[in-house]
Amino acid sequence: MTSSSAPSANVALRRAASAVCKQSSLFWSYCLPGVGWIKQDYLKDRYYWITATGPSVLTVEQERELQPHDEFRECQKGCPVMVVVPAGWFMMGSPKHVGPPLNITEDWEHPQHPVEILNAFAVSKFEVTYDDWNSCVAYGDCNPRVSNGAWSYGRQPVATAEWGDAKRYVAWFSRMTGKTYRLLSEAEWEYSARAGTQTAYA
Repeated sequence: MTSSSAPSANVALRRAASAVCKQSSLFWSYCLPGVGWIKQDYLKDRYYWITATGPSVLTVEQERELQPHDEFRECQKGCPVMVVVPAGWFMMGSPKHVGPPLNITEDWEHPQHPVEILNAFAVSKFEVTYDDWNSCVAYGDCNPRVSNGAWSYGRQPVATAEWGDAKRYVAWFSRMTGKTYRLLSEAEWEYSARAGTQTAYA
């Protein structure tokens, strides 16, 4: 950073502090002069979350009122639609012989075995889209080179993202919302995808 850019950075930081103080219930000391130098990363997070996404994070009371199959979003722009999946159990995997035309299965898909999901959880209703992904890219935490050519826009699902890319996305989303988001386990994914069915494929 050059010396000429320092004043503009200070102005931006003060604006961020002002926006956060006006639009959230932060502890009063966060709004004192000079707080930007102590809470720069926090203020950056809050400023972006308030100004770019239009937050609508659920309160604890609202979360408790959610019922299975209810849908919600943590923000108005650039957040995935979440749906509540109830607790329950299912038979994980595929039967060894499923018959034509689905007569080939991988060894790791069987034997089938019961798996219990002890607690309800929320999962994104759709795959993460480029609208969702680009919110993280605009912030600076996600890889802008994750692309599927001409299909890399709007509500198209994100393609070519690697494991590290996905981990960075959920880490960013957790920090923005103040909630714990993570990738699904294999059992959670299959349970959600099967939705009570016992077909050969989830």
